[in-house]
Amino acid sequence: MKNNYYSVLILSIILICLIGCDDENITKNYELNAYSTDQVSIHQVQSSNTINISNDLSGIIVTGWSSDNEIRIYVYKTIEATTNELAESNFDKFQVSFEEILDTVFINLNYPTDSDQIKFKSCSISIDIPYSMNCTIGYSDGPVFVSSLSSSLNVMQANSYVEVENLNGSCNVSSANQINAVLSIPDSGYCNLNSSNGNISVKFPSSINSVLDLHTEEGIIDIGSLEINNLNQTNNSLQGILGSGNSEMNVYTQKGDISLSYLQ
Repeated sequence: MKNNYYSVLILSIILICLIGCDDENITKNYELNAYSTDQVSIHQVQSSNTINISNDLSGIIVTGWSSDNEIRIYVYKTIEATTNELAESNFDKFQVSFEEILDTVFINLNYPTDSDQIKFKSCSISIDIPYSMNCTIGYSDGPVFVSSLSSSLNVMQANSYVEVENLNGSCNVSSANQINAVLSIPDSGYCNLNSSNGNISVKFPSSINSVLDLHTEEGIIDIGSLEINNLNQTNNSLQGILGSGNSEMNVYTQKGDISLSYLQ
């Protein structure tokens, strides 16, 4: 009887191992990732003053640079397939499309539908644009980094955190997560920041002139050493005026804190 018990036990262990090995063979995939670099020259970019970018797989990086008529696009792609040969043969099917309509350049990510054998896993897009070109990010499934623009910025929907550096212009930013912004708002300009589930930090020059309207549902508001006129503050909201109040700053987060400070 004892021998039968040990035989059953050993057979059970072997069966479990075989099932595990078989499952590993079924689920094992080959991952291929690399940079695919394209430089796109747009000779008539003077007729376009806005760029519109969307990426439903990963994040977006936008950097302003000194060119008046050229946009540079860099792509980092990851594809997963049941064989390495299948991954390699489908790698170039990640396509970043460019289309110029009237005064707007549209940049979108195109790729085939996933199947049981292949998955288009991620594709991060980095773009250098003229620093004076207005930028709209329609949707980003990953983090958004924007820097060195002297124009307006509109982030309509970001599924991750948003970082804005050295923006000299108006902005609308909506994110599901944290927002960090370093910016200068022009007179008669605006800064509208909205997060559903993250902290919001804003830094700006001490010479700023802006009407403030801040609100958080479940967090706190930290204004440090800001000199605010006509201050009206509660536990979850703040209204006031910085300087002469020639611009507007509206900040709202549902589940996060708000922090405002001068640039050092």
